[in-house]
Amino acid sequence: MPASDTSDGKLDPLHDAPTTEPTPPEMVQEAYRSDKILPLERFLSEQPAFALSLAYLLIGLVGSFYYYQLFAEFKVNVFEFAEVSDFLLVVFRQPLIPALCIAFGLVAYILYRLHQFLRRRAHVYDAVARRWIVRDYGGRPYLIALIAAIPVLLNWIIPYCAHKVAMDIRLGRNRPVDVYLNAEASGRVAPWRTMYLIGATGRYVLFYDPEEGTQIIPSESITRISLPNEATGR
Repeated sequence: MPASDTSDGKLDPLHDAPTTEPTPPEMVQEAYRSDKILPLERFLSEQPAFALSLAYLLIGLVGSFYYYQLFAEFKVNVFEFAEVSDFLLVVFRQPLIPALCIAFGLVAYILYRLHQFLRRRAHVYDAVARRWIVRDYGGRPYLIALIAAIPVLLNWIIPYCAHKVAMDIRLGRNRPVDVYLNAEASGRVAPWRTMYLIGATGRYVLFYDPEEGTQIIPSESITRISLPNEATGR
């Protein structure tokens, strides 16, 4: 539209005001991508080694908490018998822990993607998200899912799993093992006792005896641990 001159040589604000064109949808999509909506994905893509190390450390902490809960079921403080290396290897000793952490991570990621979808499709949700999530969490909605998942994992899921395993041991649902001690510890070659395995650290092995309760035996005192033959009982 050509500019119209007024009598004093100035532009007419009614005719020459700048027009506002609607924002194309692809520009809106790009704004969502660049407005701190995907910082976690960018971080994982730029620093994968650090991200994997951090994930391994977090899973190890969750696994350590699981063993703390399990040993506490038998009135044993795991920190009195464990070493630092035991907590670093806890991920491989109990596959349930990585599985739970991965499941919670997937749930958080799904909620994160759902948040993005609703912001693009639902104007009411987008207004609420801009007011609360972007303002209070810097545009990182996945933090809400993670913050909500951590108390559930530590206060309910992990204690429940540890209690269930402990009850299976006490009720004899797990398969017992024959424990052989060296001559200095037992003075005989026959199995010292048939018990149920609770867990082990680098220096100690914990068993449950239905008659005498929890037994903590140094690793150097054990020569062999074997599964009894189901047909003969030995």
